[in-house]
Parts: sequence; C-alpha cells; structure tokens
Amino acid sequence: MDREETAAVNAAQKEAKRKTKLHSKEPSLDVVKKERGPYITKKEAKVVNLINLLQEFEDMSISEAAEKGFPDSIAVKEGKGRPTILKDEHTVSIFELLANEPTLTVEAVTDDLSKEFRDIQITPRSVEDHMKKKCHLTYKRIIPRYYGRNKDETVAKRRDAVAYWVSQNIDFMNECVFLDEAGFNRNMHRSYGWSEAETPCKIDVQTKGANVSILGAICKSGLITLSML
Repeated sequence: MDREETAAVNAAQKEAKRKTKLHSKEPSLDVVKKERGPYITKKEAKVVNLINLLQEFEDMSISEAAEKGFPDSIAVKEGKGRPTILKDEHTVSIFELLANEPTLTVEAVTDDLSKEFRDIQITPRSVEDHMKKKCHLTYKRIIPRYYGRNKDETVAKRRDAVAYWVSQNIDFMNECVFLDEAGFNRNMHRSYGWSEAETPCKIDVQTKGANVSILGAICKSGLITLSML
C-alpha cells in the first residue's frame, strides 16, 4: 500500500471517529429537561422567611409570641470568631486603675494589666478596643476639680447652711436673688479647630491680657442685671 492509500485510510478512520463522537453527544429523546425556577439568594430567602414570620405573629399578643418563640433559622447565634482575651476581672481592674488615676494612657493601662495578669498576652490596641466597646469609656478633655471643694469640712458647712435656710422657712422662689460670678480672658479661643490632614491648626492670637469677671443676678422672673469687674 502506497502513501496516498495509507493517508486516505487514516482520513476515513478519523472521520468515522468524529461522527461517532457527535452521535454520542446528542441527548436521548427519553430525557425530559426540567425548567429551572427563579434564582433566590440566601439573603433574599432570609428576608422572605422573616416576612412570613411577622405575618404569622401579627395577630398574636406579646406573651403568645414569646411562648411560640423564633425558629432556629433566624435565631441569633453566637459568633465563632476568636474568643475575647479580656474578661470581667480585667474590666474591674481597668475601672479601679482609672478611678485612682483617670489620666493614664492606654499603654500604661496595658502595662498594669500585664503585670497583674501574667497569663495573658495583650496589645495596647486590644486594650483600647476593650475600654471603648466593653467598658464604654471615652477619652475626653479633663475638667479640673479643686481639692478643697469636696473636703469633709466644706461639705459640712454646706449642709449646715442649707439646714439653717430650711429652718427659717425661706421662700427661695419668691424672696431670693441668686448671684454668680464667671471669669474669663478677653483673648480666649476654642481649644479645638479644623485643618487639613497632617497639618497643625494655627490661629493668630494677641498676648494674654488681664482676666475679666462678670457678676450676674437672677431671680424667678429671669435676669436682673449683669456687671463686669
């Protein structure tokens, strides 16, 4: 057999194999193809279930709905993430630290916790998150509170004064005028301001001058007078 006859035989065999594959891919006439329904995501399915549940509870009282309960499909499940490192005892320790010294930084609180509880490994960032989310603490401007204001001797004097006024049957609403004094500086300005990111907020101010006091008098009817000292 020469080359031309061999090539013709090979071509005929390839053509036969190709036709055989095409026939094998044709679907059987006995198979009935099912129509696909509308596609619903998991989130949409949860919404539908919740709407059905609300319609079911619509005519129920609160006590009946509580007895029936919610199905497990929409019940709130506990997260399976990383367990929290800081527990209730750490929260108590944080409150005790800040009660004695509220100006402590997050780094200082972290160091104190690490020294007191040596079995935990914490970072300042985790401590700060715990202080904000669990302890509901915020970092804010300090308001000075003078020590002598709340001394036992001062509190006793206030108590005695109020007791004397009560014993005299004084009508505070109709027979009294209340005085108050407030001091400030003429060149006062706000402590916070806006500026571009990574740029300090600067304003032009004059040299701090003398302090000014304002004395005001009020009664039940309203403001009586103001004077500047």
